[in-house]
Amino acid sequence: MIDSIIDKLIFFIPVLTSAIAFMIFNNTHKMYIISKYEGLKIFSLAFLLFGIENFSRFFLYYMIPKLSILSSNLYNTIKLVSYISLISSLLYLSYSLTWKNFSTKKKDVSFKIILLFIVSILVAIIGLFNSFILYFIAFCIFSYTLFLLYNKYIMLKLQKNERKYIKLYFFVLVLTFLSYISNIVFRFIPYLRWYVNSVIFFVFIILYAGTVKTTFKNS
Repeated sequence: MIDSIIDKLIFFIPVLTSAIAFMIFNNTHKMYIISKYEGLKIFSLAFLLFGIENFSRFFLYYMIPKLSILSSNLYNTIKLVSYISLISSLLYLSYSLTWKNFSTKKKDVSFKIILLFIVSILVAIIGLFNSFILYFIAFCIFSYTLFLLYNKYIMLKLQKNERKYIKLYFFVLVLTFLSYISNIVFRFIPYLRWYVNSVIFFVFIILYAGTVKTTFKNS
């Protein structure tokens, strides 16, 4: 009985996480509309895709097994959507920290967003045949993003321009990184998966609270 309840919670938490990710997208997109800051647009897209990834994972590992009449083609399609969303969200997070290093023209930023999405599709297709390669690439992108964010935090600290949101963002990304890695490692252990998915959910709530506070200040 307890195992059944926990099993349901494991796969329902991604739906809640998905909802929070969409709310983060909504808030940061509003901030982008006000500020026209391209970095915010890229950041908001990352969380839109995080939301899609979590929602598709719910269908992939909970709904589809319950509906055994569905074809393997649908399973692979949703799996592809999940993989594309995961890789593109990570690439957009990384790009949101580096976009100023390239051309900052709106047209060029939009082109790179499309280009990164195409790269995500290619990586996701490879992932359908070898998920290890996909998760390894995701690990590398996430690690690089954390490295970029840490460097930015140190740079601002040295300039005595320490910003609380950078601390919060770094803290959230570290926890999300550890949670996603744990989710992959412990995906066959229900109790640990429940814990890991719960951590991701609460981490997203923390970030959402930060975006609400920022939006309120700017309104």
